[in-house]
Amino acid sequence: MNRTNIEIITKKQVDSRNYWIGEISRLSGDFGLDVEKVGDQISKEIQDNGINSLLGHLRLCGAIPENYGHDTSEEKLYSKYTDIVIHEAYKMIGFNSLVLKERADVADVDCFNNDYSFVADAKAFRLILLCQITK
Repeated sequence: MNRTNIEIITKKQVDSRNYWIGEISRLSGDFGLDVEKVGDQISKEIQDNGINSLLGHLRLCGAIPENYGHDTSEEKLYSKYTDIVIHEAYKMIGFNSLVLKERADVADVDCFNNDYSFVADAKAFRLILLCQITK
């Protein structure tokens, strides 16, 4: 019997996650600028490296790193990183998508096309990912 190894998570994807955990820790002091920088860099990374890069982010972004303190700037920026990953996924499948900048009482990502319009919530997304991992 010929066995095929299926790599669900590659070393390159793990290395990318480790890079982003470190990058998110290096705050400039301007949260809006940091969010914009992360968004631009993630978009470029996915554009340059394709679907496997996006899949790595989607598979690994569910858990906020333990070294980020509760309610810290790093934790908030990581949440925005997750919003950006969701946004990139919706763009990849053909939706128009916007990462919403407001932080209270609004969704995280707005998605739409000619037939559908919906919002995504990154906290619920991370919870679903963690439930999938622990099954």
